[in-house]
Amino acid sequence: MKTIFRISIFLCFTNIFSQGYSFENFVLSYSPVQKEAVADKKFRYGKMIIENTKEDTQNNPENFNVADYWNIAIAFISLQEDKENILTAIRKGIENDADSFCNYSKSMGNSKVEMLLKANFTDFYTGCTGKETNLSSSIYDTEYCI
Repeated sequence: MKTIFRISIFLCFTNIFSQGYSFENFVLSYSPVQKEAVADKKFRYGKMIIENTKEDTQNNPENFNVADYWNIAIAFISLQEDKENILTAIRKGIENDADSFCNYSKSMGNSKVEMLLKANFTDFYTGCTGKETNLSSSIYDTEYCI
């Protein structure tokens, strides 16, 4: 019985990775579960963004653009998703179109994504804004920068 279970797990993972499982696939298969610390309003907001992203991309990982990555970062912050997933959304947005991601950051002003950019993508943020960051590191003491 244990052998059958191990083989099924192995085949499942082999299938996932052979299909080119990616961050985009993760988002398309992501179904938010409300965490205890997340208010109803923030949960509905984050869930709405994820649903809209799935619709806008027609559930196709090849259709993701810089706006989708920005929105995913916002949704994941709202849902208090793992910080690594939030940072991956930001990184993917920068990789997709750095100039547009920079423009999003500038137009949104002092957003939570901008705070994460300053803390985790300093070189990109400095080049984007053309100025050094001088924020206290204590701003980043919370796990989700909210």
